[in-house]
Amino acid sequence: FIRALSGEISQEYVARTTAEPPKPTKELITLVDVIIPFQMQHNSETEAVDLLLEVNELEKLIDFVDKSNFERVCLYLIRFGEYCTA
Repeated sequence: FIRALSGEISQEYVARTTAEPPKPTKELITLVDVIIPFQMQHNSETEAVDLLLEVNELEKLIDFVDKSNFERVCLYLIRFGEYCTA
């Protein structure tokens, strides 16, 4: 359910930010702020990173990284960076 909701939020974020004129996204970011802790606590770090990237809020990630998940998060970000430069 959370994965589907994240996808819907991402799509809505794109629709709102590309509209003429752009529409507010505050309520979407509020939902993201609720979803990210859940994902990080339930070993869905990659989905959390993807969602934050899709809504341009990656800087919030640092608040949720701890000793139990930093390796997976860092590895995913490295792999993502390699993918983006390819």
